[in-house]
Amino acid sequence: MNDSTAFFYFDISQKGSIQCGVNITIKIMILLILLLLFIRIFFNNAKWIKQLRKKLRGKEVSFDLKIFKISGKLFSYSETNTAAWKMYVELASRVSGIELGENNGILRESLTSLYECFKISRQIIVQAGPELGEHTDKVAKSVADLMLEILNQKIRPVLEEWHPKLQKYEAKKPADISQAEHEANWNEAKVLRNELVLLKSGLEEYILLLKNIALH
Repeated sequence: MNDSTAFFYFDISQKGSIQCGVNITIKIMILLILLLLFIRIFFNNAKWIKQLRKKLRGKEVSFDLKIFKISGKLFSYSETNTAAWKMYVELASRVSGIELGENNGILRESLTSLYECFKISRQIIVQAGPELGEHTDKVAKSVADLMLEILNQKIRPVLEEWHPKLQKYEAKKPADISQAEHEANWNEAKVLRNELVLLKSGLEEYILLLKNIALH
């Protein structure tokens, strides 16, 4: 699946005296739109087109058709931009991207959220394809390398250490108390919360970097 998307922002201004009717103008606009769609669909996967899109991104374009003039900027979003944005949203919206207070939130939900983030992020990498492994001019590493570094060096160690520990403690929960109360009585609860705070701090730079890659 190709997530590349191209947008034109049109500025249509009357030029001189329009001698033709409104219907002809509409037909010309429709033909232009169909032509742009055809070019996008037909050449979307061509390597040289992808390279051309990168060069033209953000460039001013203009078409003078005598009857009216179309001008604006061309924006093209590749698989790399899309994948970086999806990963940015995953990290920024989950526990790894927000503050977890000392007595706020349930630890099991936090670990589950991290696990879901890990699983979804792997899917993003696979679906984006080989282009994600290409180096960009924004960072020394490819987006795929950055995402794998986040998963394997930041998130995975926390899950591997704390999921079994918490699971073992959860098995001892009495039936007459809530999960939150049971976690509050855990002698390692504060240590885990500190680990999550450290994880959040360690991911802040990655989150900003992914956002910058996605939007530029």
